[in-house]
Amino acid sequence: MIVLVGVALLAPGAGAGDPVTASRSLPDPGVAAAWRRLDESLRALQQQIDELASQQGKAVTDSQQQVSRSQQQLKSDLQNDIQRMISASLGRDHQQWLLQTIRSELGSSQGGIKSIERKLEELTRTVQLEAADAKKTREALEKQLPVLAVTVGERRDRFTILARRVPLADVLAQLGELSRWQFTATPAARTPVSIARLADVTVEEALEVLLPAAGCAAKLEGRRVFVMSVEAARQERQRLKAAAKRL
Repeated sequence: MIVLVGVALLAPGAGAGDPVTASRSLPDPGVAAAWRRLDESLRALQQQIDELASQQGKAVTDSQQQVSRSQQQLKSDLQNDIQRMISASLGRDHQQWLLQTIRSELGSSQGGIKSIERKLEELTRTVQLEAADAKKTREALEKQLPVLAVTVGERRDRFTILARRVPLADVLAQLGELSRWQFTATPAARTPVSIARLADVTVEEALEVLLPAAGCAAKLEGRRVFVMSVEAARQERQRLKAAAKRL
């Protein structure tokens, strides 16, 4: 749409061939107002044109989306119809043949499945045997590791002792920490000892087992214990006997 608008500015009483120039008179205020109204009318008209174009574009987009949805629905319906036709064309005989074919294939693979099951059973037995061997090996290794545990019983003068492959001096040190006994040991007490678990024993009862296991002897003076080798203890007895004879 093209709008042509022409405006001629004429002075009052002037003819068509007598235009008014700026040198002859000032612009008429009514003419300026007419120009403003014309400009506003043109802007309003342009806005209406833009709105109309926008509405038409939206209508076109909606129509395209509706057509696309219709095409998708038609395609889906067509696929469903084809599937129903194929299913209807497969009669009962064909369905029975298909079922027998499936059963035949399963039967031929049954032997392979049983073979796999046998191999799995053999593998399971092998794993179980290896696990048992590993357990025995672990237990044997644990027996070779040093173990020392000394605990006090309900009665403060009795103890439970577990010692395996540890120096006698270490056992005596723990006994000294948990009791009122004092132990003094020579280097002979560094001999490792391994004894069965002693439960609810006194210090004297524990020494009766620990000292022979380490090849040691001890001299008791009250609650003080002097630990030495058996040879050193023999020499000490001989020295005491000799001293007694001199008296």
